[in-house]
Amino acid sequence: MCEEGFFIKTLYKNYFFKYDDIQKLSTFKDSFFYMKTVGIRIHLKNGIYKEYNIGTLPVSQQLELNNLLKK
Repeated sequence: MCEEGFFIKTLYKNYFFKYDDIQKLSTFKDSFFYMKTVGIRIHLKNGIYKEYNIGTLPVSQQLELNNLLKK
């Protein structure tokens, strides 16, 4: 996260969302990978949401990520 917005960097593309455009941030578990893959869901104020897979994380890091996104 940066001061102006939420930044996601992937191997192929970078995504940036202004905090003013974000309604809610949450995590999800991808059922396709047997609930072992974690991702971030970004709910925008215009009603659209985007999902980005992160990969597998230990439970302690998942809890830390959830706490960061709630701030």
